[in-house]
Amino acid sequence: MSERLIKKSQIFQLVVLIVVLPLLAESIYAPGLPALAESFSVSDGIAEATLSIYLFGMSVGVLFWGNLSDIVGRKPVLLSGFILFLIATIGCYFSGNIYMFLLLRFAQAFGGAVSCVTQSINRDVFDQKERMALSSRIGTAVSVAPAVGAMLGGLIVQYSQWRESFLLLMFVACFTLSCLHIALPETKQGSYLSLSPRAFYKATMSVLKDNNLVLNGMIIGLGLGILYAFMSEGSFYCINNLKWSSQAYGAVCASGSIAYAMGCRLSDQMIQLGVSFQRVMKLGTTVMLISYVVLLLLLFHHSTSAQVRLDSAHLDIAFSVLWTLSCLGLSFVLTPCFANALENQRENAGVAASALAFTYNIISATVNLTITYLHSNERMRMPMIFLVIVLIIAVACDILYRNQAKRPVIADIIAP
Repeated sequence: MSERLIKKSQIFQLVVLIVVLPLLAESIYAPGLPALAESFSVSDGIAEATLSIYLFGMSVGVLFWGNLSDIVGRKPVLLSGFILFLIATIGCYFSGNIYMFLLLRFAQAFGGAVSCVTQSINRDVFDQKERMALSSRIGTAVSVAPAVGAMLGGLIVQYSQWRESFLLLMFVACFTLSCLHIALPETKQGSYLSLSPRAFYKATMSVLKDNNLVLNGMIIGLGLGILYAFMSEGSFYCINNLKWSSQAYGAVCASGSIAYAMGCRLSDQMIQLGVSFQRVMKLGTTVMLISYVVLLLLLFHHSTSAQVRLDSAHLDIAFSVLWTLSCLGLSFVLTPCFANALENQRENAGVAASALAFTYNIISATVNLTITYLHSNERMRMPMIFLVIVLIIAVACDILYRNQAKRPVIADIIAP
């Protein structure tokens, strides 16, 4: 294997590590939220706010780190961000009140938001074909990491205290920093962005006028919003409304994560075989639409039919299967989006990565908060909102197809 291929493989492994750490921090202590609320003597709602503030900290952080990476380079920015993440994680472990904890969670997310620089690294190092394959593997990590984090957090809470999850995060952060310091080369190519306001304004306007980036960011944000909402509001919906056990809810979350991970690889394989990414995305939206329409029809039938009722066990199985299918469809949509979002932004990859990550983080956080605000014991409510979101995704995808109709598609470039 050539030195160039070895270096690309090394960079890919580091990119996955960079992406996984903030996702672990987002989910690993979630099983300990009740214990956290008791420890700080606060309501469950305030305890849940520690998850929302993490998402907003990520949204703010990406605006800073991505832009800075175009000015000083990728590696120093990544090291700085994860040092801040480590310091904030230590602070979370020792925090004595909820206000300090909230502040440190924001700082932790702000530091972890440096993971957005991986989009710039991908654009620096990998060509379009390689980025598609990389996107599918990162998608696998993105889907599996929160599930692994929640499982580890559950074990920690069961056998120890909720604070111990932050000890594990400290270890992973130290390991990540060591790997980046030793093994990551500087990938920034060409000239560095000037610190002058004029140069920054020019680069920012170039990014904001990129409809490809904006539309892909919107689609990613809406899709991730569905996943985050199912992790937060979905727990109340399944346990309180559908009367599931916490173990059953966790199993469905895991099945959705596995389906998403498999879908990332499957969508990449289809594109490598010559299927256009537009067709893959259209297949994904179709699968999601069918899943939510069928789910709503089943829920409506179950709640209104006096003669032929599905028993609860059958309904639970149907819900699980349809949620898993919707996650599979979502992976078909998001994998090409992550790969293609920065296609037009080689020179401003850092600024573009900031804009992209801010767009999808703020949209996903808004979706999550909106669904939380519309919390209801009505069984139809959450699936109906998800269906509306998927319809918006389908419209955005159609606009994206039309904008790219005159450009060569991925299949034209990579077909054998």
